[in-house]
Amino acid sequence: IMRWDEAVDQFTSALKLARKSPHTIASYLSDLRLAIDYWIGQRQRLTVLDDVTTLSRDDIADWLFFLHQKQQSARTIQRRRASLKLFLAYLVEQGWIPESPYPESRVIQPTRKATVSEIIYLSEDQVTQLMKTVQKGFPQDLTWIQRRDEALFWLLLGTGLRVSEACGLTRAQVRDGLTRGSMSIVGKGEKRRQVALPQAIQEPLTHYDRIRPATAVPQFFVTQRRIPRGQEFPVTPLAPREVQRRIHRYATEAQLGLPLTPHKMRHTYATALLATGVDIRVVQEALGHAHLSTTEIYTHVRIEAQRYAVDHIDYLKNKPQ
Repeated sequence: IMRWDEAVDQFTSALKLARKSPHTIASYLSDLRLAIDYWIGQRQRLTVLDDVTTLSRDDIADWLFFLHQKQQSARTIQRRRASLKLFLAYLVEQGWIPESPYPESRVIQPTRKATVSEIIYLSEDQVTQLMKTVQKGFPQDLTWIQRRDEALFWLLLGTGLRVSEACGLTRAQVRDGLTRGSMSIVGKGEKRRQVALPQAIQEPLTHYDRIRPATAVPQFFVTQRRIPRGQEFPVTPLAPREVQRRIHRYATEAQLGLPLTPHKMRHTYATALLATGVDIRVVQEALGHAHLSTTEIYTHVRIEAQRYAVDHIDYLKNKPQ
């Protein structure tokens, strides 16, 4: 008999041995905990955690139906399904369950492409509006935190880094990048890529580096808790979740009229880069996309923008009837 908590611990260890990123591991575990908590709530007892063999196909079907009822996005549901499916496949591989109770599905799944409506990005005016707000900061923030946010936001808008990649940067890595004008980034799947650092974003990065608190923490972007431990205010690495909260707060203050996220800043960079006329494969490499098809959605976004632009050309708009 293998208890669920023991199985999850073993699964976590296997993910670490496979060199999965901390962000990926955290996503898997979050999805699994949500599912287990749901089953506990449904059964009103803890026996579901006593033995992994107690899970049935009906339990999984109920969980998936619950996700659809909660109107979660297709991407979120797909990720939660994949997490559970991988976990159960691991249990089979280890011999802890004879077969996976996960419902059978087609071996070859149709590729789901993002639609143009899902690609939300900032206009140039919105970027200006946002960054003026960031530069102004909030009264209760320390100066170095204001400059940190400014440097971080320009980094996201000027490189298209994923928020987990930005938070994972070390001070040595950034300093080396400022010297060379580019940084080596390890992204999804442990794939390494070179990312250019535009001249315009180097100044805010350098400014923040000068006033960043002295700390042994290797990460470039750090934060400081408000509640002291003893006589010290501990400096800790800035987490992606805190970045998301800061971005949302600034976007609200700037009255952008859209729910801004780190990924929408990545969309903004990709769309703007493609608008310069650069080859789409350059954009693919900059973003760290494994497949060109993932990057191609931005060409459709630019076509939409182009269609709007040509409709507003004066001699076409005022064409004699």
